[in-house]
Amino acid sequence: MSKTAFPRTFHILASGLSVALGDFDGFVGLRGHEFTVSEEQYAFTKNRFGVSWLDMSADEQEAKWGVQRFAEGPVPEGMEIGQDDKHGARYRQWMRATEEAQKISNPVDRDAAFRKIKADFPEQNKSFQTSRAY
Repeated sequence: MSKTAFPRTFHILASGLSVALGDFDGFVGLRGHEFTVSEEQYAFTKNRFGVSWLDMSADEQEAKWGVQRFAEGPVPEGMEIGQDDKHGARYRQWMRATEEAQKISNPVDRDAAFRKIKADFPEQNKSFQTSRAY
């Protein structure tokens, strides 16, 4: 894939990569996240020498960070989001979603929100189980 064709798609190989694509357009990604970069966003990633961190090779990434953090192209089949999440980011996302769902007063909407959470965070499904002592 040509490095000048836009939009360009990338995927994150190591959780915790901070991606800044504009003044207010950024996120901290988890392994398995995919993101697309427009020509304008790409221009924002260039340093004062006109070099973008998005063009770093695997070797350059390993020299800088000790690990390859991203690669160009879509997420490979079988790579799950957050597989290497050692810092609990997925758990915190699940907690925030759960707290927001609990605030929903309409029982139908609340149930729909919890079903979506269950689908989005399958690793947390055990937390949906309730145990009662009778």
